[in-house]
Amino acid sequence: MKILALDTSTQVLCIALSDGSRTFLTRLDLGTRLSGMLVETLRQQLDAAGWKAGDIDCFACGVGPGSFTALRIGMAAVKALAWAVDRPVVGVGSLDILAYTLRAEEGMIVPVMDAKRSMVYTAAYTSAAGRIRRRSPYRLVPVDDFARAFSRKIYPREKNRIIIMGDGIPLVRDKLCGRMSDAFLADKDFWYPYPQALLELAQQARDRGQTTDAFRVQPVYLYPKECQIRK
Repeated sequence: MKILALDTSTQVLCIALSDGSRTFLTRLDLGTRLSGMLVETLRQQLDAAGWKAGDIDCFACGVGPGSFTALRIGMAAVKALAWAVDRPVVGVGSLDILAYTLRAEEGMIVPVMDAKRSMVYTAAYTSAAGRIRRRSPYRLVPVDDFARAFSRKIYPREKNRIIIMGDGIPLVRDKLCGRMSDAFLADKDFWYPYPQALLELAQQARDRGQTTDAFRVQPVYLYPKECQIRK
């Protein structure tokens, strides 16, 4: 079964194609160039695999939370392709993709993504025996409240180490003293999603039957009035 997975929740574009025997992975730091390079990059990956859109059995996309504009671009691309060839779609949480990258580590894994406006997207996960389980909802948290919001209800219950990862680390690093001062900060290599993690989570969701159609897959927007124009 052929699957194409795409995540555009951060400045790093992740694309994965797999047919079970061959896998093609792309990870590009595009920043603001995403909209101009996404279609061409997708075309190059399909050409490398020797596929056409109609050959794909299932599409997957990162649904956020993440960059509002970037999410719209990536999800629009996946929806258009899936609708055109009438194939199912799998939505994968972008924080889940980040956390899954460190599934081999034991302890609490806390992805922290820069949400702008002095806010971060975050959630808490338990990692044990190579398995990841989310322990909290996806949250939009003020930078100043990050350590307090999580340490009060979650961390005291855990005896294992705490690993914080993501491009929000520079924002929260100075806020950890006194509450999460023993937290381990992941290397910058783990600040952004990896296509292999996206692919594996998408395949797992597909195998569980957690698919939908192009019109029903929805992004995770934690800013409740992100699109509202205020006078």
